[in-house]
Amino acid sequence: MSKKNKKPIPKAQKPSERIVRVAPQGKGPAIDYYWVALGAVILCTSIIRLHLLSIPLERDEGEYAYIARLMQKGFAPFTEAYTMKLPGTSAMYAILMTIFGDSNTGVHAGLLVIGIATIIFLFLAFRRLINPTVALFASSVFAIMSVSPTVLGFAAHATHFIIFFVAVALYFLSRYYERQTLLTAFLIGLMFGLAFMMKQQAVFFIVFGGLAIILGGIFEKPIKPGTIILQTLAYSVAAVLPYVITVIFLKTAGAFDKFWFWTITYAGKYAGGLSLAEGAKEFVARFTPMLKEFTLFWILFFAGIVLTFFSKFTLKQKLFILLFSLFAFLTVCPGFYFRRHYFIVFLPAIGLLGGVALYFLTSLLNRNSKSRFIAVLPFLVFCIAAIAAVSGNRDYYFNFTPAQIAKQQYGNNPFNESLQIADYIRKNSSDTAKIAVLGSEPQIAFYADRLSATGYIYTYPLVEIQPFNQQMQEEMVAEIEKSKPEFIVYCLISASWLGKQGAPDTIFTWFNTYNANYYQLTGVVDIFNEKTIYKWDEEALTYKPSSQQQILIYKRKM
Repeated sequence: MSKKNKKPIPKAQKPSERIVRVAPQGKGPAIDYYWVALGAVILCTSIIRLHLLSIPLERDEGEYAYIARLMQKGFAPFTEAYTMKLPGTSAMYAILMTIFGDSNTGVHAGLLVIGIATIIFLFLAFRRLINPTVALFASSVFAIMSVSPTVLGFAAHATHFIIFFVAVALYFLSRYYERQTLLTAFLIGLMFGLAFMMKQQAVFFIVFGGLAIILGGIFEKPIKPGTIILQTLAYSVAAVLPYVITVIFLKTAGAFDKFWFWTITYAGKYAGGLSLAEGAKEFVARFTPMLKEFTLFWILFFAGIVLTFFSKFTLKQKLFILLFSLFAFLTVCPGFYFRRHYFIVFLPAIGLLGGVALYFLTSLLNRNSKSRFIAVLPFLVFCIAAIAAVSGNRDYYFNFTPAQIAKQQYGNNPFNESLQIADYIRKNSSDTAKIAVLGSEPQIAFYADRLSATGYIYTYPLVEIQPFNQQMQEEMVAEIEKSKPEFIVYCLISASWLGKQGAPDTIFTWFNTYNANYYQLTGVVDIFNEKTIYKWDEEALTYKPSSQQQILIYKRKM
């Protein structure tokens, strides 16, 4: 055959990128071993998550769950509870709680399903965008790292929901690069827009998505500027659509002013965050445990940054890999707070660049050897790294009870204790009773299934150095006095306030007088490292708490 008539091998059929399917002897469908391997990863990580289902909710989870409960009861967001977070994650909680139950176990069962779906969509997306080997490694790395305690993977934080919608968006992007249609561009934008509704930091993914749409048009030959503009417009409209619908709904519900204040005005002050030096210290503190647990993954990640430039991937693929990784990292950075769970949105990039490094190395080995062992080397490397990580922290993954894990991860924060406090309130109050929690423990109101007497379910803003702290304290006081809650839960726990020197103390001086006039002590929770002492009713009146972390429960006098 002459060179003129010789047909080029399509890129997807190059030997190094061919999907491995082996037909069994006799009749029957071929087996895609990539799916078999991914299924094994999903099964193993699901077993871990099943062990973690009944871990008590922490503060952020309690906030989302309580607001979700309000949504289920017909209250619009920001009418009965104030938060600087957009209502998307609470809406997801409401859906999952409706399916799996209104409890900490139900929330975490929903997280398990969301995690599985994210793994699958990441695999489908990266399989088309890069190749199946990289896709398997990237999605598997996300699977194991996303359940790790180093990123608080057991808790249903907003970042899990951000990355779920990002994974779906990447799947549509992979279809878009095969056939560019307005509908697909719209769906990509819609998914990134929903990711933003989970939490504002996902705005960086919206920017990435817009660049990805434009790059897709630029790499089409011939370039059609009109088509690029039209598809970018469809993407942009879809990306802002969830936010616009939310604004219209809240405006109709009379909650727009609160929504704007908390998510724009106050959130802008919070996002000012830490200094660069303080942020660097926070980053090192959060990064070090991840590096220790997943050393091999991080080595491959850093190697992948360099090897991407020398790989045989197309320029379009290289730009996708590097841009996605860059914007994923930027999503971790707002305010330089570097909370542990912020890194969840970066995990797919760790796996993606690690997969690129492994694929590059196995391609080099393939030039000198045709051993079948080389084909399974990336998955074998993943298994070795995952086993090392799990065995190094086996108590968390297999031995500790959920209550022990909560204590191990959160110290003397009252997350285990919140269950018993809420149980006491629920048994000693009517369904229509209201409670007030002086402290940032919204999970108590959720567990007790009682409405909060105030929209301030977090008290951090009240004692921060920011221009609205006095206004917030006075508003909280007014709401409590108006509602006359049946119970007041007073949290003498430093982590529940994180008060800053120079902040007003109006809320504390008011409570001392108000409490003495209208309430009597009915419960004491004394939290020590080794145990917690509970005293109720008559015993509470005579008990003298001695720990540094206490919760006092007061009941309104008849």
